[in-house]
This record gives sequence, structure tokens and C-alpha cells, in this order.
Amino acid sequence: MTKILSGKKIAEGILRNLSEKIAQASLKPGLAVVLVGDDPASHLYTELKGEACEQVGIHYERHLFPQTANQEEVIEKIKKLNNQKDIHGIIVQLPLPKQLSESEIISAIAPEKDADGFHPENIQKFQQGQPVVVSPLLQTIETFLKQTGEPLTGKTGVVFGNSDLFVQNVEIILRRMGVRTKHFHALNYESIEFLKQGDVVVIALGRAKCLKEEMVMPGVIIIDVGITKTNGQIIGDVDRKSVAGKAGYLTPVPGGVGPMTVAYLLENTYQLAKKINEKQ
Repeated sequence: MTKILSGKKIAEGILRNLSEKIAQASLKPGLAVVLVGDDPASHLYTELKGEACEQVGIHYERHLFPQTANQEEVIEKIKKLNNQKDIHGIIVQLPLPKQLSESEIISAIAPEKDADGFHPENIQKFQQGQPVVVSPLLQTIETFLKQTGEPLTGKTGVVFGNSDLFVQNVEIILRRMGVRTKHFHALNYESIEFLKQGDVVVIALGRAKCLKEEMVMPGVIIIDVGITKTNGQIIGDVDRKSVAGKAGYLTPVPGGVGPMTVAYLLENTYQLAKKINEKQ
């Protein structure tokens, strides 16, 4: 019997606690999201972040660029946000269009305003075990894996994603939890055999129901990060009906990774605002 790892209740608790802290604080945190292109899933994610910010009392800005945006104009906007006093956290919604360099654009964010924890300086600190704001997605994955109660040391993890940065960061957290990792950037016939070796599968491709029962091993822990909006419905990368009964644990879509990453992102923004305020 597959156990469903719901993130909704955990996220509600994080946001409730955060709302109380912000109401009692002498500052108003601010979050800015830079979104390039017309990917429906990315637009949905940023809308959810905006709604959550309003709920807890965080100032929110969404800066939109067309699919054809060039590197210079996106970086120029980030530099302005770095200097904007009412913005304490900045994120770039991934994935980016192919003509843009993820690494260069993420590196343009001031490390002290990096709410996603993706800046090279912050990744390095995280790898070295130094105090740093940790990626909301990594916090979410870690929380879900701990929630299973399963021993993870020595297990094999398989990560699928269309963003290098996403894959690299997920591999860091899995390795820190004792999981050996393999990664791929697209589902294909060569990779299916590797998938079957995965005790833990993290998938973020944005391809509705692409992960089927025959592609995974019995008892697998599946963290479904991908979302697709089809006919008004939000669908994950995992074919939930197909894997039901074979997977040991599964995060649902909606109600799994999404609410948790939003909650941790807003908590990160609050923590960054506190640090910036203390230095002023």
C-alpha cells in the first residue's frame, strides 16, 4: 500500500507561525520573483508564491520577461533588485529559456538576498556545513524523506530534471542523507533501467504522468516535483494510479512539494530580512 506524503498540513503550520512572527516584527519582509518566458507551471508557481506572501504579510513583486529576453536585461533587473531596500529575498524561477545561462543569472543575485539558496557562494557554504539559507526545495525533500522513517544510508537515488542547478542541489541533500545518486535530464529508454535501481526517485520534468509503474522498483520513495496544468487541472510527473500499490511512498500533486517549498521560501525571506535589518 502506497503511503501519501502530504505537505499541506506541514506548510500550513509553517505559514501560521511565520505570520505571527511577521506581525510581531518591526520590519516588513519583501520578496521579488524574476520570471522569464511563458511556461505554465512556472507562472502557476509564482502565482502561488504571491498568494502566500499576501497571507503572511510579505511584500511581493513579480517581474516578467518574454521568452525572447536576453541575458543583459534580466541581469540588469536583478542588479536593481539587489539595491532595492524593500526587497530582502530574490529568486529566479527555473527553468530558464535555452538562450539564458542559469549560472550567470543566479550569480547576479546578491548572496545576502538569495532566498532560493542557489547562489554559488551559498551552495559552497551549504556543502561545507556553514550556516546559510538552504534551498526551500532541499528543505522540502529532506522533510519528506525524514517523514518516511526509512533508513536511507546506502540507498540509491535517481534525480530527473531539466535544470542543472536543480539536479546538483538535490544530489547534495540526498548525499548528505547517505543516498548514492544518479541523475538524468530526460526520460529515455536508456535511463529506464537506472530508474528501476532507484530506492529514492526525485523527478521534476513538467511532463504529466510520464513516470509509470513499470519504470520503478517496488517500495520506492517518489518525490514528485513536476507540475503540468492541463484543462484546469494540476497534474504531476508521476502517474499516480499506475504506481499506486508498487511505490512505498509518494508525494501528491497538488498538495505535496508545492505548498512546502512556498512555505520554506517565505520563511527564508523572513530570515534574510532579519539579517539585513540587523546590519543596518
